[in-house]
Formats: sequence, structure tokens, C-alpha cells
Amino acid sequence: MLRGFLTGFLFLCLTGTFYAADTESVRIRVSKKSVSMGTSFTLEVYTVSPIIESKISFSGKEFIVFQTPKKGQFRYHYIAYMGASRYTKSGKYPLKVDVHLADGTWFRESVKMTVRHPKKKVGKVRLSQDKKALSKDTKSLQKESSVIGKGFNTLTPVSYFKQGFKLPAKGRVSSKFGKMRLYNSGVSSRHAGTDIANKVGTPVWAPNHGRVILSESFKVHGQTVMVDHGFGVVTIYNHLNERFVREGQVLATGDLIGRMGVTGLVSGPHLHWGMSVQNVRVDPMKWVK
Repeated sequence: MLRGFLTGFLFLCLTGTFYAADTESVRIRVSKKSVSMGTSFTLEVYTVSPIIESKISFSGKEFIVFQTPKKGQFRYHYIAYMGASRYTKSGKYPLKVDVHLADGTWFRESVKMTVRHPKKKVGKVRLSQDKKALSKDTKSLQKESSVIGKGFNTLTPVSYFKQGFKLPAKGRVSSKFGKMRLYNSGVSSRHAGTDIANKVGTPVWAPNHGRVILSESFKVHGQTVMVDHGFGVVTIYNHLNERFVREGQVLATGDLIGRMGVTGLVSGPHLHWGMSVQNVRVDPMKWVK
């Protein structure tokens, strides 16, 4: 369930100047009106009656709100963690909120949001001959991406995580979120996570409470673990040398997930740490307390 101190985490990690719209039955709060690539933000909806239907959309994607135990002037509180895709172009986008309450109230509001993506930073990745061939294995990549995509689309209506996230491993950040990587095979991609480089065998820990939803060995992504933190927040850990957790296992902050390795499509030993909010990839470093 959502703990009281999660509110502190919300303000610590995601807040900005709040936009609020009020009626007698509904109030909404948006933590930020301007976001950059990888930045998360929150939409909170306060109501006097339960929401029976909602449609929340932003930047071409629909989101859902999760009910929390929080009480206040309004009897019901809902929250959605959101983000702008790394492929969204810079510009103005409406955040559309449409909710229908059990008491018959209909509420509609559109908040003007600004998306600002930084200029593309390109980094060259040198691959060995066997890894170069692996980078062109589109069949394996598509198959693995489909499985991982289903994991990122997990929408658990409870929150496991508490306070801010911690770094899952010690090491040097070798590739930041959103960076364009150009492989010597000719393949290019915009980085969907944060790479932490260190020696093979470096421990990888759970950065927060959660439940393991995937623990599997892939050809391209290597030894991989995915953790559901609830409320649409999911993290992934790729290129592990060893995995110590199984699907369905409940984790606490600091539990050992595995060890860093060089499995899959890599140029050296590192951990790829990714995060998704309702299937939108965001920068996990921005969630670190």
C-alpha cells in the first residue's frame, strides 16, 4: 500500500510548480508543466466521489490513475506517474484529463505542457566481431523486446516502493539516458536507460521494494531481471553475469539481484539500468534520492 512518506518522495523527486484546477467535486494537480527527456512527473486527482471511468492522455499515450489511501479535503485521491517518450519532439502538448465520478459528475481539463529535449549526443560503441554480428540479429531483438515490453506494461494497482530509489550498483556512469549510440555495425539507437560500468561480478542490488516479474537469459539483452515497483513503475537490469532472483519473488531495498557481467550485446562489463512509468522509458537516475 502507499505509505505516508511516499508523499515526501513525490515532492523530493518529481515536484515543480504545481498546476491546479478546482471544482466542487474534483481537483487536479500536475507537478510540472515543463519536462525534458527522461523526466517523470505526476498527475494527482482529488475527488469527492470514486472515479468510475477516466481517460488521461499526453503526447499520444493514454495513462491510468491509481487510487491511494491518502485522505484530505476530498475523500478520494488518485495518482499517475507519467513521462514524455524519448522519441517525442520538443514542443507544446496538452495533458487531457477526463474523469467520470460515481455521483454523476463529469470533469474535463486540459493542461498545456512543454516538452524540451536536449540536442542529440552521439557516442560511438566499438563492438567485437561476434558482438557486431549479434547487433544485426533483429529476429532475436524483436522477440526479446516483445517479452520485455509486456513487462514494462505491468500496471499493478498498489505501490511497493518507499521513499527515493538507491543506485543498484557501484561504478561509473558510462552512458546516460537518451544518448544516441552508433555501433560500428551501423546500428544506432537512443539509450533507454543508464549504464553503470564496473568489473564483472560487481553486486547489483534492488534499488527499492518490488516484485520480480522476469528473470531470464536473453541473447541480445543478456541475463536480465525486471522488477515491478507498483503503480506502473518497473525497472530492468540487463547484461548480468549471474541472477539470484526468481519470478514472483518479493524484494526489499538492498536485496541482491545478481552480479554485473558482459552478457548480450555489450562492449564491456556494465549494468544497463532502465525504468518505465506506464510503459514510457524514463531516466532512473532522476528517481535516486
